[in-house]
Amino acid sequence: MCVLCKYVHFMSFKEAFLFLGGEYGCKKKRSKAQARLAVYKAQKAREERRIRDQRKQETVQLNIDLIDIYRASISHSQPLSDEWCESYNALQKELLAYEKIHGKGGVAGDETFG
Repeated sequence: MCVLCKYVHFMSFKEAFLFLGGEYGCKKKRSKAQARLAVYKAQKAREERRIRDQRKQETVQLNIDLIDIYRASISHSQPLSDEWCESYNALQKELLAYEKIHGKGGVAGDETFG
């Protein structure tokens, strides 16, 4: 990606146009400081979006890992033992969290968890 593309990639057309020195026929003209501020805000917004997406991905991965762990625990425990019940209850909570994260219903035998 070229240096210029880094700055204007996530800006609106108007912000990029003004940053590159374009002028609109309006009364109020933007200074270079305002253009730099617009670039700074666009960079901060992009960075915040990247961090938010990374955190969401980590949350999703942790949820999937916990589902796998609880399923393995259930399959290796004696049915209705304390360990089995605790794992089953925790699995139900994680499956509910999975549904909330992905916005869809899932059941214990659903292939999306396999």
